Amino acid sequence: MNAKPLLAPALALVVGLAAGAALDTWWERPRLARVRAELEVLQAAERSQRQATIKNLTEELAREHERAVRLEGVVKGLHR
Repeated sequence: MNAKPLLAPALALVVGLAAGAALDTWWERPRLARVRAELEVLQAAERSQRQATIKNLTEELAREHERAVRLEGVVKGLHR
């Protein structure tokens, strides 16, 4: 079997695939940049929301701790 007749189509296929990949990269870059920017904004919003939740839970825990300390003081006062 002679490989010469297959060489040109195979080379054309490789060149076409390389050119297509380069064109796809060039074409998709702006869209991917937009998607990335949108995801960064979403991530920042979610992070802010989680930080607010953590702050609220921390404050609630501090209030509960103060309440427990006061109750413990009352209980100790009753047992004197």
